[in-house]
Amino acid sequence: MKKLKIKKKIFFIKNTTFQKIHLTKFNILELSKQYEVYLIDLTGIFKGQVKFDRVKNYKNYIKINTIEKLYDLILINNPDLIIDMLGNNYLIRTLRIRNFFLKNNLNTLIMRRGLQPHIKFSLIERISINIKNPFYFIKSIYAYLTKHFFKFFFNNLIPKFYISSGYKGDNLRYKIKKYNFYSYDFELTKKKFFKKININNYAVFIDENIVFHPDYYNSNYPNSPATLKYYKSLQNFFTNFEKKYNLKILIALHPSTTKKVEKYFRNFLRFRDITNQLIKKSNLVFLHSSTAKHFAAIYKKPMIYLTSNEIKKSWFQTYINQNSNLFNSQIVNIDNLNFKIKKLNISKVKYQEFISNYVIHPKFRKENKNFLQIINEIIENE
Repeated sequence: MKKLKIKKKIFFIKNTTFQKIHLTKFNILELSKQYEVYLIDLTGIFKGQVKFDRVKNYKNYIKINTIEKLYDLILINNPDLIIDMLGNNYLIRTLRIRNFFLKNNLNTLIMRRGLQPHIKFSLIERISINIKNPFYFIKSIYAYLTKHFFKFFFNNLIPKFYISSGYKGDNLRYKIKKYNFYSYDFELTKKKFFKKININNYAVFIDENIVFHPDYYNSNYPNSPATLKYYKSLQNFFTNFEKKYNLKILIALHPSTTKKVEKYFRNFLRFRDITNQLIKKSNLVFLHSSTAKHFAAIYKKPMIYLTSNEIKKSWFQTYINQNSNLFNSQIVNIDNLNFKIKKLNISKVKYQEFISNYVIHPKFRKENKNFLQIINEIIENE
Protein backbone atom coordinates (compact mmCIF):
# COMPACT_ATOMS: atom_id res chain seq x y z
CA MET A 1 0.00 0.00 0.00
CA LYS A 2 1.37 3.41 -0.99
CA LYS A 3 2.27 5.56 1.99
CA LEU A 4 0.33 8.83 2.17
CA LYS A 5 2.68 11.82 2.03
CA ILE A 6 1.95 14.36 4.76
CA LYS A 7 2.35 17.96 3.71
CA LYS A 8 4.64 20.10 5.80
CA LYS A 9 3.06 23.09 7.52
CA ILE A 10 3.64 26.80 7.11
CA PHE A 11 2.07 29.37 9.46
CA PHE A 12 1.66 32.95 8.26
CA ILE A 13 1.15 34.88 11.51
CA LYS A 14 -0.11 38.45 11.05
CA ASN A 15 -1.19 41.11 13.56
CA THR A 16 -3.99 42.36 11.27
CA THR A 17 -6.54 40.96 8.83
CA PHE A 18 -5.50 38.93 5.80
CA GLN A 19 -7.17 40.55 2.79
CA LYS A 20 -7.93 38.89 -0.55
CA ILE A 21 -5.03 40.66 -2.21
CA HIS A 22 -2.65 38.93 0.24
CA LEU A 23 -3.35 35.50 -1.29
CA THR A 24 -1.37 36.62 -4.32
CA LYS A 25 0.93 39.10 -2.61
CA PHE A 26 2.31 36.54 -0.16
CA ASN A 27 2.35 33.64 -2.68
CA ILE A 28 -0.14 31.78 -0.45
CA LEU A 29 -2.02 30.05 -3.28
CA GLU A 30 1.23 28.88 -4.88
CA LEU A 31 2.63 27.61 -1.57
CA SER A 32 -0.63 25.76 -0.82
CA LYS A 33 0.00 23.39 -3.72
CA GLN A 34 3.01 21.97 -1.91
CA TYR A 35 2.45 22.81 1.78
CA GLU A 36 -0.36 22.98 4.32
CA VAL A 37 -0.57 26.75 4.69
CA TYR A 38 -2.34 28.38 7.64
CA LEU A 39 -3.29 32.06 7.91
CA ILE A 40 -3.26 33.08 11.56
CA ASP A 41 -5.11 36.37 12.11
CA LEU A 42 -4.18 38.06 15.42
CA THR A 43 -6.41 41.12 15.05
CA GLY A 44 -8.17 40.03 18.26
CA ILE A 45 -4.90 40.02 20.21
CA PHE A 46 -3.60 43.33 18.84
CA LYS A 47 -7.03 45.00 19.10
CA GLY A 48 -6.85 46.37 15.57
CA GLN A 49 -9.70 47.41 13.34
CA VAL A 50 -10.84 44.56 11.08
CA LYS A 51 -9.88 45.47 7.52
CA PHE A 52 -12.20 45.51 4.52
CA ASP A 53 -12.23 42.67 1.97
CA ARG A 54 -11.03 39.93 4.33
CA VAL A 55 -10.07 36.52 2.94
CA LYS A 56 -13.12 34.24 3.03
CA ASN A 57 -13.65 30.52 2.42
CA TYR A 58 -9.99 29.68 3.03
CA LYS A 59 -10.07 26.45 5.02
CA ASN A 60 -6.99 27.23 7.14
CA TYR A 61 -7.91 30.82 8.07
CA ILE A 62 -7.79 30.97 11.87
CA LYS A 63 -8.65 33.97 14.03
CA ILE A 64 -7.01 33.97 17.47
CA ASN A 65 -8.00 36.33 20.29
CA THR A 66 -5.59 35.32 23.09
CA ILE A 67 -1.85 34.66 23.14
CA GLU A 68 -2.40 31.41 25.06
CA LYS A 69 -4.61 30.04 22.26
CA LEU A 70 -1.90 30.95 19.77
CA TYR A 71 0.69 29.05 21.81
CA ASP A 72 -1.60 25.99 21.99
CA LEU A 73 -2.25 26.08 18.25
CA ILE A 74 1.48 26.18 17.49
CA LEU A 75 2.38 23.42 19.96
CA ILE A 76 -0.37 21.13 18.67
CA ASN A 77 0.47 21.64 14.98
CA ASN A 78 4.25 22.04 15.27
CA PRO A 79 4.64 24.07 12.01
CA ASP A 80 7.77 23.50 9.94
CA LEU A 81 8.05 27.23 9.26
CA ILE A 82 6.52 30.35 10.81
CA ILE A 83 6.45 33.43 8.59
CA ASP A 84 6.45 36.23 11.16
CA MET A 85 4.34 39.17 9.93
CA LEU A 86 3.95 40.88 13.31
CA GLY A 87 5.70 44.01 12.08
CA ASN A 88 8.70 46.07 13.06
CA ASN A 89 7.55 47.07 16.56
CA TYR A 90 8.34 46.58 20.23
CA LEU A 91 4.84 46.00 21.58
CA ILE A 92 4.79 43.70 24.60
CA ARG A 93 2.44 41.31 22.75
CA THR A 94 4.86 41.08 19.82
CA LEU A 95 7.82 40.45 22.12
CA ARG A 96 5.97 37.76 24.08
CA ILE A 97 5.10 35.91 20.88
CA ARG A 98 8.62 36.17 19.46
CA ASN A 99 10.07 35.05 22.79
CA PHE A 100 7.83 31.98 22.54
CA PHE A 101 9.24 31.30 19.06
CA LEU A 102 12.76 31.54 20.46
CA LYS A 103 12.19 29.35 23.52
CA ASN A 104 10.61 26.61 21.42
CA ASN A 105 13.36 26.81 18.78
CA LEU A 106 10.82 27.39 16.02
CA ASN A 107 11.85 27.97 12.42
CA THR A 108 11.04 31.64 11.78
CA LEU A 109 11.27 33.83 8.71
CA ILE A 110 10.85 37.60 8.57
CA MET A 111 10.40 39.24 5.19
CA ARG A 112 11.21 42.86 4.46
CA ARG A 113 9.66 42.83 1.01
CA GLY A 114 7.64 45.99 1.40
CA LEU A 115 10.50 48.34 2.23
CA GLN A 116 9.53 51.99 2.43
CA PRO A 117 11.54 55.18 2.94
CA HIS A 118 11.96 56.23 6.56
CA ILE A 119 10.25 59.59 7.02
CA LYS A 120 12.21 62.05 9.18
CA PHE A 121 10.42 64.92 10.90
CA SER A 122 12.34 68.04 11.86
CA LEU A 123 12.29 69.18 15.49
CA ILE A 124 9.85 71.98 14.63
CA GLU A 125 7.55 69.54 12.83
CA ARG A 126 7.60 67.13 15.78
CA ILE A 127 6.77 69.93 18.23
CA SER A 128 3.90 71.12 16.01
CA ILE A 129 2.46 67.58 15.69
CA ASN A 130 2.66 66.99 19.45
CA ILE A 131 1.01 70.32 20.33
CA LYS A 132 -1.88 69.61 17.97
CA ASN A 133 -2.19 66.00 19.16
CA PRO A 134 -1.37 65.73 22.90
CA PHE A 135 -2.63 62.14 23.10
CA TYR A 136 -0.30 61.20 20.23
CA PHE A 137 2.55 62.87 22.13
CA ILE A 138 1.90 60.73 25.23
CA LYS A 139 1.69 57.57 23.10
CA SER A 140 4.90 58.52 21.27
CA ILE A 141 6.85 59.06 24.50
CA TYR A 142 5.60 55.73 25.81
CA ALA A 143 6.47 54.01 22.51
CA TYR A 144 9.97 55.55 22.49
CA LEU A 145 10.76 54.51 26.08
CA THR A 146 9.37 50.98 25.74
CA LYS A 147 11.11 50.48 22.38
CA HIS A 148 14.56 51.30 23.77
CA PHE A 149 13.94 49.41 27.01
CA PHE A 150 12.79 46.24 25.27
CA LYS A 151 15.37 46.61 22.50
CA PHE A 152 18.06 46.38 25.17
CA PHE A 153 16.59 43.45 27.11
CA PHE A 154 15.17 41.48 24.17
CA ASN A 155 17.92 41.98 21.59
CA ASN A 156 18.11 38.21 21.03
CA LEU A 157 14.61 38.01 19.48
CA ILE A 158 15.77 37.68 15.91
CA PRO A 159 14.52 35.35 13.15
CA LYS A 160 16.44 32.35 11.92
CA PHE A 161 15.94 33.44 8.32
CA TYR A 162 15.49 36.83 6.70
CA ILE A 163 14.50 38.14 3.25
CA SER A 164 15.45 41.66 2.13
CA SER A 165 14.29 43.39 -1.05
CA GLY A 166 16.88 46.19 -1.13
CA TYR A 167 19.88 47.89 0.41
CA LYS A 168 17.64 49.71 2.92
CA GLY A 169 16.64 46.36 4.45
CA ASP A 170 20.16 45.12 5.10
CA ASN A 171 20.26 46.22 8.75
CA LEU A 172 18.07 43.49 10.31
CA ARG A 173 19.87 40.79 12.30
CA TYR A 174 19.22 37.08 11.71
CA LYS A 175 20.59 33.74 12.99
CA ILE A 176 21.16 31.44 10.02
CA LYS A 177 20.77 32.97 6.58
CA LYS A 178 19.69 36.08 4.71
CA TYR A 179 18.21 35.97 1.20
CA ASN A 180 18.53 38.94 -1.16
CA PHE A 181 15.27 39.18 -3.04
CA TYR A 182 12.72 41.59 -4.48
CA SER A 183 9.59 43.36 -3.25
CA TYR A 184 6.00 42.11 -3.24
CA ASP A 185 5.19 44.72 -5.87
CA PHE A 186 7.93 43.54 -8.23
CA GLU A 187 6.57 40.00 -7.82
CA LEU A 188 3.18 41.21 -9.04
CA THR A 189 4.70 42.80 -12.15
CA LYS A 190 5.79 39.33 -13.29
CA LYS A 191 2.28 37.85 -13.15
CA LYS A 192 -0.21 37.77 -15.99
CA PHE A 193 -3.10 40.23 -16.04
CA PHE A 194 -6.52 38.57 -15.93
CA LYS A 195 -8.65 41.68 -16.34
CA LYS A 196 -8.62 43.47 -19.69
CA ILE A 197 -8.66 47.28 -19.68
CA ASN A 198 -9.69 48.75 -23.02
CA ILE A 199 -8.74 52.31 -22.16
CA ASN A 200 -5.81 54.30 -23.49
CA ASN A 201 -4.36 57.72 -22.68
CA TYR A 202 -5.21 58.04 -19.03
CA ALA A 203 -3.75 59.12 -15.71
CA VAL A 204 -4.33 56.93 -12.66
CA PHE A 205 -4.90 58.19 -9.15
CA ILE A 206 -3.70 55.89 -6.38
CA ASP A 207 -6.32 56.19 -3.65
CA GLU A 208 -4.81 55.90 -0.17
CA ASN A 209 -8.02 56.21 1.86
CA ILE A 210 -6.34 59.04 3.74
CA VAL A 211 -9.52 60.17 5.52
CA PHE A 212 -10.63 56.78 6.87
CA HIS A 213 -7.53 54.57 6.77
CA PRO A 214 -7.73 51.83 9.48
CA ASP A 215 -4.05 52.34 10.38
CA TYR A 216 -5.07 55.52 12.22
CA TYR A 217 -6.69 53.15 14.71
CA ASN A 218 -4.30 50.19 14.45
CA SER A 219 -1.04 52.17 14.69
CA ASN A 220 0.32 55.27 16.36
CA TYR A 221 -0.51 57.94 13.77
CA PRO A 222 -1.38 61.50 14.90
CA ASN A 223 -4.81 61.68 13.20
CA SER A 224 -6.40 61.77 9.77
CA PRO A 225 -4.66 64.45 7.64
CA ALA A 226 -7.86 65.45 5.84
CA THR A 227 -11.63 65.78 6.24
CA LEU A 228 -14.48 65.09 3.81
CA LYS A 229 -13.61 68.37 2.03
CA TYR A 230 -10.70 66.44 0.54
CA TYR A 231 -13.02 64.44 -1.74
CA LYS A 232 -14.71 67.54 -3.13
CA SER A 233 -11.30 69.08 -3.86
CA LEU A 234 -10.18 65.89 -5.62
CA GLN A 235 -13.31 65.81 -7.78
CA ASN A 236 -12.81 69.43 -8.86
CA PHE A 237 -9.11 68.92 -9.51
CA PHE A 238 -9.54 65.79 -11.62
CA THR A 239 -12.46 67.23 -13.58
CA ASN A 240 -10.34 70.26 -14.46
CA PHE A 241 -7.34 68.08 -15.25
CA GLU A 242 -9.34 65.96 -17.74
CA LYS A 243 -10.52 69.09 -19.59
CA LYS A 244 -7.12 70.78 -19.50
CA TYR A 245 -4.87 67.88 -20.55
CA ASN A 246 -7.23 65.57 -22.43
CA LEU A 247 -6.32 62.60 -20.23
CA LYS A 248 -8.99 60.49 -18.56
CA ILE A 249 -8.71 59.91 -14.80
CA LEU A 250 -9.00 56.35 -13.47
CA ILE A 251 -9.12 55.58 -9.74
CA ALA A 252 -7.18 52.67 -8.23
CA LEU A 253 -9.08 52.15 -4.99
CA HIS A 254 -7.21 51.34 -1.80
CA PRO A 255 -7.95 47.84 -0.39
CA SER A 256 -9.40 49.41 2.78
CA THR A 257 -11.71 51.83 0.94
CA THR A 258 -15.28 50.74 1.64
CA LYS A 259 -18.28 51.05 -0.69
CA LYS A 260 -19.47 53.94 1.46
CA VAL A 261 -16.26 55.88 0.79
CA GLU A 262 -16.07 54.80 -2.86
CA LYS A 263 -19.13 56.92 -3.65
CA TYR A 264 -16.95 60.05 -3.41
CA PHE A 265 -15.24 58.92 -6.64
CA ARG A 266 -18.50 58.21 -8.49
CA ASN A 267 -17.67 60.68 -11.32
CA PHE A 268 -14.69 58.55 -12.38
CA LEU A 269 -14.03 54.96 -13.40
CA ARG A 270 -12.94 52.96 -10.34
CA PHE A 271 -11.03 49.69 -10.04
CA ARG A 272 -10.02 47.32 -7.26
CA ASP A 273 -7.01 45.01 -6.95
CA ILE A 274 -5.44 45.91 -10.31
CA THR A 275 -3.26 48.88 -9.34
CA ASN A 276 -0.22 47.26 -10.94
CA GLN A 277 -2.01 46.85 -14.27
CA LEU A 278 -3.46 50.38 -14.19
CA ILE A 279 -0.04 51.93 -13.58
CA LYS A 280 1.66 49.87 -16.30
CA LYS A 281 -0.70 51.17 -19.01
CA SER A 282 -0.96 54.74 -17.69
CA ASN A 283 0.61 57.94 -18.98
CA LEU A 284 0.89 59.49 -15.53
CA VAL A 285 0.48 58.50 -11.87
CA PHE A 286 -1.11 60.75 -9.22
CA LEU A 287 -0.47 59.80 -5.58
CA HIS A 288 0.31 61.11 -2.09
CA SER A 289 2.88 58.70 -0.63
CA SER A 290 1.49 55.31 -1.64
CA THR A 291 3.60 52.16 -1.67
CA ALA A 292 2.40 51.82 -5.27
CA LYS A 293 5.28 54.12 -6.18
CA HIS A 294 7.17 50.81 -6.48
CA PHE A 295 5.10 50.01 -9.60
CA ALA A 296 5.64 53.50 -11.01
CA ALA A 297 9.41 53.17 -10.49
CA ILE A 298 9.52 49.70 -12.09
CA TYR A 299 7.53 50.82 -15.14
CA LYS A 300 9.33 54.21 -15.24
CA LYS A 301 6.11 56.21 -15.09
CA PRO A 302 6.14 59.94 -14.24
CA MET A 303 4.60 60.70 -10.85
CA ILE A 304 2.88 63.79 -9.49
CA TYR A 305 2.41 64.02 -5.74
CA LEU A 306 -0.81 65.63 -4.57
CA THR A 307 -1.40 67.82 -1.55
CA SER A 308 -4.21 70.16 -0.43
CA ASN A 309 -4.65 73.18 1.81
CA GLU A 310 -5.68 70.82 4.63
CA ILE A 311 -2.88 68.33 4.09
CA LYS A 312 -0.23 71.09 3.97
CA LYS A 313 -1.07 71.86 7.62
CA SER A 314 -0.80 68.22 8.70
CA TRP A 315 1.96 65.71 9.45
CA PHE A 316 1.22 64.03 6.12
CA GLN A 317 2.82 66.86 4.13
CA THR A 318 6.26 65.68 5.28
CA TYR A 319 5.51 62.24 3.80
CA ILE A 320 4.56 63.85 0.49
CA ASN A 321 7.64 66.12 0.42
CA GLN A 322 10.14 63.37 1.17
CA ASN A 323 8.54 60.83 -1.18
CA SER A 324 8.47 63.30 -4.07
CA ASN A 325 12.14 64.16 -3.44
CA LEU A 326 13.05 60.50 -4.02
CA PHE A 327 12.14 60.94 -7.69
CA ASN A 328 12.46 64.70 -8.23
CA SER A 329 8.71 64.68 -8.83
CA GLN A 330 6.38 67.66 -8.91
CA ILE A 331 3.97 68.43 -6.03
CA VAL A 332 0.57 69.88 -6.97
CA ASN A 333 -2.07 71.37 -4.65
CA ILE A 334 -5.54 70.05 -5.56
CA ASP A 335 -7.13 73.21 -4.14
CA ASN A 336 -5.26 75.33 -6.70
CA LEU A 337 -7.42 75.27 -9.82
CA ASN A 338 -4.79 77.24 -11.74
CA PHE A 339 -2.35 74.34 -11.46
CA LYS A 340 0.14 73.62 -14.22
CA ILE A 341 1.72 70.22 -14.89
CA LYS A 342 5.41 70.45 -15.73
CA LYS A 343 6.99 68.42 -18.52
CA LEU A 344 6.63 64.74 -17.65
CA ASN A 345 10.25 63.63 -17.59
CA ILE A 346 11.68 61.14 -15.12
CA SER A 347 15.10 61.03 -13.48
CA LYS A 348 16.59 57.68 -14.53
CA VAL A 349 19.25 57.98 -11.84
CA LYS A 350 16.70 58.64 -9.07
CA TYR A 351 14.41 55.84 -10.24
CA GLN A 352 17.26 53.30 -10.37
CA GLU A 353 18.50 54.38 -6.94
CA PHE A 354 15.02 53.81 -5.51
CA ILE A 355 14.80 50.35 -7.12
CA SER A 356 18.15 49.27 -5.65
CA ASN A 357 17.26 50.56 -2.19
CA TYR A 358 13.68 49.28 -1.93
CA VAL A 359 12.49 47.13 -4.85
CA ILE A 360 15.13 44.66 -6.12
CA HIS A 361 18.21 43.90 -4.06
CA PRO A 362 21.20 44.29 -6.43
CA LYS A 363 22.63 40.99 -5.12
CA PHE A 364 19.47 39.12 -6.07
CA ARG A 365 20.52 38.74 -9.69
CA LYS A 366 23.54 36.73 -8.56
CA GLU A 367 21.54 34.40 -6.25
CA ASN A 368 18.48 34.26 -8.58
CA LYS A 369 16.11 32.10 -6.47
CA ASN A 370 12.34 32.45 -6.57
CA PHE A 371 10.21 32.56 -3.42
CA LEU A 372 9.17 28.90 -3.56
CA GLN A 373 12.82 27.85 -3.93
CA ILE A 374 13.73 29.89 -0.85
CA ILE A 375 10.94 28.32 1.22
CA ASN A 376 11.87 24.84 -0.01
CA GLU A 377 15.51 25.41 0.96
CA ILE A 378 14.57 26.63 4.45
CA ILE A 379 12.20 23.73 5.16
CA GLU A 380 14.40 21.01 3.65
CA ASN A 381 17.38 22.14 5.75
CA GLU A 382 15.50 22.66 9.01
